[in-house]
Amino acid sequence: MKRTGIDGVPVFWSEGAPGDDGYRAALVFRVGRADETLPRAGLTHLVEHLALYAVGDADYHHNGAVDESTTVFVTHGEPAQVAAFLTSVCSSLAALPMERLEAEKNILRTEAGGRDVGPAGQLLLWRYGAATYGLPAYDEHGLAALTPDDVREWTARWFTRTNAALALVGGPPPEGLTLPLPEGERRPLPEPTSALPRTPAYFNADVNGVALTGIVPYTTAAGIYGDILGRRLHRVLRRESALSYTTSVEISGRPGDTAEMLAFADGLAEARPELTERFRGEIERLAAEPVDADELAEAVATRRTRIGSDETRASQPMRSCLAELIGTPIRSVDEALAALDAVGPEDVQEVGRTVLDTALLMLPRGEEPQGARFARAPVSATVAVDGRIHTRPDEPQLGLIVGRDGVTELTGPNMATVRFDECAAVLAWPDGARFLVGLDGMTAGIEPNLWHGGADAVAAIDRYAPPDVVVRMPERPADRVPPRDGAAAEPDDRPGDPARAGVVAAVFGLPAKIRA
Repeated sequence: MKRTGIDGVPVFWSEGAPGDDGYRAALVFRVGRADETLPRAGLTHLVEHLALYAVGDADYHHNGAVDESTTVFVTHGEPAQVAAFLTSVCSSLAALPMERLEAEKNILRTEAGGRDVGPAGQLLLWRYGAATYGLPAYDEHGLAALTPDDVREWTARWFTRTNAALALVGGPPPEGLTLPLPEGERRPLPEPTSALPRTPAYFNADVNGVALTGIVPYTTAAGIYGDILGRRLHRVLRRESALSYTTSVEISGRPGDTAEMLAFADGLAEARPELTERFRGEIERLAAEPVDADELAEAVATRRTRIGSDETRASQPMRSCLAELIGTPIRSVDEALAALDAVGPEDVQEVGRTVLDTALLMLPRGEEPQGARFARAPVSATVAVDGRIHTRPDEPQLGLIVGRDGVTELTGPNMATVRFDECAAVLAWPDGARFLVGLDGMTAGIEPNLWHGGADAVAAIDRYAPPDVVVRMPERPADRVPPRDGAAAEPDDRPGDPARAGVVAAVFGLPAKIRA
């Protein structure tokens, strides 16, 4: 791999692996969903769509993608075609086709309709809440209210030459390639938020298996640990006990040379008690016992073959782009191979201890971890806001307290509180419905037609909620708006009293923390 620069953008390129078909490129920007806020969620994705629309149709392959921390424009074809695409993307970012704004919003909503966040998204929500790395668990709620000025300002801040890197596979940069991007600043990864008071922790969800994440140093030993854990889960849960069909272990980068380890195993409902304990047992065993020399040697040999392959060497430009933008050291293939030799059993065990200490375990409903190691993640508020209490004529066990500090929703002895000074978003529909999302992932919602004094509750929310967290949602179909109950118009002026801890299920079909 070699490094150069074009128009201030760092460029990493390689000749490619034997048999590679065509010339490939990836233009990477250090901006993703974790950089947004919930009221502006979808902004980066909208920029990506607008930029590609401006490029137009082409006979060669091209696409774009947005993940939690990067936006990537990819293509492959003849060098001249690749050069034309890259220059066109950069030019289009300077003059996005705002006449396509509403059309691209509709396309993004259609795309979202087929998206399922799955176990990974649930774990993100519970660990990080409704901010930073938890945002990919939420729909792109900001789309409805985004304006051309919002898009231009976001593009000018993030899509700059200083915040970009280019990977090329198949040869050096094409003759005449230009990357006309504006000057800017390198943007570091956002610091993770946290919705967990302590770890290890667990929660229950509607999931067809069991999953766990842990935060570890992003080291060679972490990669070896992930490989060994993956092998063990496959052997124990599929080959030996036939409890699971799919087992997986993945690693994602986080700020400060850290990474998030995600392990998952699916299973049928009748197998989940045993699946849960065997899964957790392998996690705990890797923390308690050093791996034996043979198991470590096998994992190192497998990783050595993978790292030293022609395909891995050819793909090093992309890994170098990510390292450049994130701020981690760029290691050559030879350096990566040498690092493998330094990993010992105690290094793998130390990663295992860290995974367990920082673990967030997701279990199917009805399953509980044995022992006292894992604490239940908070599924409720412990304090209600002061304010006026509202009741529902059809559901006497439900209550709603609305005051100048926030909203508390009550379900029997359980409650969920969203304070306005810790509010990620207030989704506001024209028919009066309001849905509040706290930074910790807690939610509270109101359909005013169903509550005594519902209109007054909505007016109070609109009065006290910070304007910058309010998202004006599009009008809902008439059949989605509950009919007005006659009793809902009657005044209800009782003061709100604090209630016991708990949480209420989310309304409006939006993600939320709910009691098992």
